[in-house]
Amino acid sequence: RRSRTARSGELQLLVEEVPSFLLPGASRNNVALFSEFEFKCLGMQIACPLWIYWTPPEEQEEEEDLDGEEDEAEPVNGLLWVAVDREQIPEGALPVSGQVECPGAMRPVILL
Repeated sequence: RRSRTARSGELQLLVEEVPSFLLPGASRNNVALFSEFEFKCLGMQIACPLWIYWTPPEEQEEEEDLDGEEDEAEPVNGLLWVAVDREQIPEGALPVSGQVECPGAMRPVILL
């Protein structure tokens, strides 16, 4: 906190309810220096890493092609997941390729 009469100094910040690995320096405690000529707003960049992966279905059903002809490739069953913590990714998960669209973000399209 800064006193209303202070014209310069440092502002002690404690960020809560955000995992520390997303914060600058991986620290919940931050210090911002200020002076009377600076804006009354402080911006902080918070990381938002995303891990996007696929897991196969628990039971694979194999269909036999009775007439011997190959059909067009069909989408593979499974689940697509998004995690913000690497520790949440289960064993056996596989990476995916493609792109993620994030309208309004600094980078609106992220290639995987």
